[in-house]
Amino acid sequence: MKRTTSLVLAFLMLISVWASLNPIELNENESLDDTNGRAQYEVWLQGAMEPRASTTDMTGNVRNAVDVGDTINFLLVIKNDGTDAITDMSVTVTVDDGVAVTPPQVDVEDLAICDTASICDHQSLAGGDYLANGSYAVRDSTGAAASWTPAAPGEFTVNIAIDAGDQDTNLNNNQLTYNVVVRDWYDISLDLEWDTGGDVATGAGPHDFTL
Repeated sequence: MKRTTSLVLAFLMLISVWASLNPIELNENESLDDTNGRAQYEVWLQGAMEPRASTTDMTGNVRNAVDVGDTINFLLVIKNDGTDAITDMSVTVTVDDGVAVTPPQVDVEDLAICDTASICDHQSLAGGDYLANGSYAVRDSTGAAASWTPAAPGEFTVNIAIDAGDQDTNLNNNQLTYNVVVRDWYDISLDLEWDTGGDVATGAGPHDFTL
């Protein structure tokens, strides 16, 4: 009788444990994270190779400055950091001098990825790949490479953003904002004449001259 009672109790305990188990726990191949079972979108604006952000060291030297009259293109590093292909993405670029009453010197929106070959050079960006092998040249409305030719020196703010709509997860890595210094180099010429009227002054000095 005692043995029968023990078996009944053991059986009831087994039934209780079995009923409390989640079916997912019984299948070791089932993913516990519901995000692992589906494709993920994630596009990442990693940086800009041109123009680069200008920096000033402790001695006042400016690195990555550009010169007045230079033609600057916008070369970007964009990666599909997800597992699903990106098929729709735009890029916007503005360059502003910081003066409220003047329009941006550059204001471009480029449809970088779309399903229409006549409009976009890229119809998709596969997971893990870089757009244009890591050097995407932003285009203007004519399809040519967007460019900026600064006409005056100063400090300008470059803002670059990508938008993949619902084909993106982390929206915190889609924008770059930085400053670019534009310099205007010029030559200084000096005319010096010896007061003796000759081209060369010889002998013991000093020799008087007019600058």
